[in-house]
Amino acid sequence: MDYTVFIQERKGGLVIKPNKNKSISGKTENPQGPGKGDVCPVCGGYFAASCIRGLSTCQTCGFVMASVRPQPEQAAVLYGEDYFHGDGYADYAAERPALNFNFKEHLKRILREMGNATGQKTLFEAGCGFGYFLELSRGFFKEVSGCELSPFAAGRARKAFGLNVQEGDVLTLPLSGPYDVMCMWDVLPSLAEPDKVLARVAEALAPGGILALTMPNIGSRFARISGRFWPLIHFPWRVGYYSPETITKLLEKSGFRVVYVRPFHKTRSLREILYQLVALKFRRPDWFHALERLPFMKVLVPMGFADEMFIMAHKA
Repeated sequence: MDYTVFIQERKGGLVIKPNKNKSISGKTENPQGPGKGDVCPVCGGYFAASCIRGLSTCQTCGFVMASVRPQPEQAAVLYGEDYFHGDGYADYAAERPALNFNFKEHLKRILREMGNATGQKTLFEAGCGFGYFLELSRGFFKEVSGCELSPFAAGRARKAFGLNVQEGDVLTLPLSGPYDVMCMWDVLPSLAEPDKVLARVAEALAPGGILALTMPNIGSRFARISGRFWPLIHFPWRVGYYSPETITKLLEKSGFRVVYVRPFHKTRSLREILYQLVALKFRRPDWFHALERLPFMKVLVPMGFADEMFIMAHKA
């Protein structure tokens, strides 16, 4: 069965309904298999049903894409205030210590790649959320800026830190590059047209510029063992599921030279880990609310599953 998401606003979150007659492109298709007729953005191949319900796999390169594919006009609902406090996170603002721990590691990698020669360089972050990474980075670059699809989050980044953050995405916004560094932290998997986005990023980067990415690794051992219970399958916000091979292929196709793809061990608060697993994955918010009263919920926990990856690339 093929699934396309229909999103309705309601108090306390989103209502997501399956549609048996739509493919991941949004076109009406013969519902014999998920994604029938859709072209893979990585290699141009075609999708067939995956062994995991709601996912389709390219028959040529193995790229995995969700049959759930929200339409662009639904983004305002998907990434409204509820995403940062209930739908996507227990509390994004409260998670700042864990987020900043990860962002500092990302920044260290970028600085090492640049040889610490950042004084006259510019950095742009696509999907910058509340602006935490940009705020950490501004002391190392001549200029930092970004964009954010959520008007709520973009407004918060501007108000809290005085950052230059535009509302929208890199496909539609006028970018004032060329930039020396562009980064996307767990953003590419949420995009239904990643090839077009990466082509736009390549246009906005200076020659030899750096693109730094993080994302889940569906080719990891933990993801393969977990199957449909893998916690990082997150409908409808995450639609693309990459392995080191498929992200490398897509980046090279888009005009980048991949320097490395390495495991990334994300750190999260225990509260957020339990929220993702108990409230979102197993849909028992009542259990979570009972657990979150415990006194050690703010403890930061490094995730040792090696099921996320950090990608460093240069514009070719």
